Amino acid sequence: HVLFEQLVRYGVRTYDEWFVVNLVVEDNQVRGVVAMEIMTGRLALIQARQALELDAREILGGDVAIELTSRTLSPQELERIAAYGTLGHTTTVRTMLHSQEKSTLVEAKAVDETYPLYGSLTIAGRGNVTGAEMSPESVMVDAEVLTRLGARVGERVRLGNSWLTVAGIIEKEPGRSLDLFTLGPRVILSRKALEHTGLLVPGSLFQSTYALRLPDASRAEAVAHEIVAIGDSGWRVRPFTRASGRMETLLERLR
Repeated sequence: HVLFEQLVRYGVRTYDEWFVVNLVVEDNQVRGVVAMEIMTGRLALIQARQALELDAREILGGDVAIELTSRTLSPQELERIAAYGTLGHTTTVRTMLHSQEKSTLVEAKAVDETYPLYGSLTIAGRGNVTGAEMSPESVMVDAEVLTRLGARVGERVRLGNSWLTVAGIIEKEPGRSLDLFTLGPRVILSRKALEHTGLLVPGSLFQSTYALRLPDASRAEAVAHEIVAIGDSGWRVRPFTRASGRMETLLERLR
């Protein structure tokens, strides 16, 4: 159960009702498997590198990600980077979330209408939800948030200056790195909702992440190098092949 919870938490793709029929071997290395879906009898080729690359994009949030601390891109920077493809923007801030009687530390993540560029945000009882579908008057939360606050779905909680309705429980969140260190459970809300909380003021600490979905994902590393060249030293730019140290090693071995 613990393993399954971690797989769901980090958005790891699983094949629960499949039977491996054969291994795909090339140059004495296993490159994938031929598998049969037990319920339907459907055969499928599951390639190791293809599966890892998809998981890497979900972990990173895009083909290329740009991370900045306590600032956002300027209009000029936005224009230049958006020219590469579809650009999404998320903001993460550590703060307190309050119910009528209790408070708890959380990591609040504000997403725009493009979210998620890869993967799915799954909410219990509702299925997949996009940033475009989020109300500026609501939040989605990890189940642990409700436990700590003694609250339930449908009740109101306070984030900064705003009282927001808990609209659902997060079952799966894309873009949450395998080795991410968190100080509190996740809260997800729209960027419009975050603007009304008053949390982003001069001097506040927050993380801005801009994710790019490219027309040609094979150019991810080249695009990352080009963005580094036009940015400043405060940027952290990563292609999906470097979504995490472990993922980079696995993909390199499959080249």
